[in-house]
Amino acid sequence: MLSQIPNYIYIPLFGYLAYKFRYNALYYLNSMYIKGKQIKSFIDDHYGIQIVKKEYLYDENDNDVLLLDYTCFNENYKLITYTDKHEFPPYSIEYIKSIQNSSSISNIIKTKYDIICAELSYSYLNCDTIYKTDLLKSIQELSGPIGNFYSDSVNKLNPILLKTYLKECIKNNFSPNDNHKHAKSIDFKELQILLSDGNEIDLLKY
Repeated sequence: MLSQIPNYIYIPLFGYLAYKFRYNALYYLNSMYIKGKQIKSFIDDHYGIQIVKKEYLYDENDNDVLLLDYTCFNENYKLITYTDKHEFPPYSIEYIKSIQNSSSISNIIKTKYDIICAELSYSYLNCDTIYKTDLLKSIQELSGPIGNFYSDSVNKLNPILLKTYLKECIKNNFSPNDNHKHAKSIDFKELQILLSDGNEIDLLKY
């Protein structure tokens, strides 16, 4: 019987139904939007920060050091800290979002991408040659989700921890048999980083 109704009859009918139930449709669409935000917030809170790998090292004073690879919002980060004095996760999801979304002029540096250059200069004991290595990606990851090298937490980076990490970064240039020998003889000169606000910092003196 419906097949006998002319097609042009459906157009005003659908228009009438859409108008009549427009508020219901908007209500359900808004409910779906809110529910989607709640689901996203739940995922961020429970799965936003995930440990990928743990590595145990020793600093120059033979203290136990923990090197963590982790992800936050699908970005890769590193945390190097002492095994008995660290906190993980280093920040809450809410705090990271508040910094990254801040429009305050005092918060210009708020992600790892605000570090735009990082060059390490180093030599070896009893050697006059200065070597330079681009470490931008590694230093960006080490700066953490808000790009401040965890300076406002118990995981704050210090020069000894940084040197421990740098040895791990550059010792891959050596053969396995020479790793330990060369790592012991590295003489770090400076690690210059350039920030998006124009400031230059020697991270070894940070």
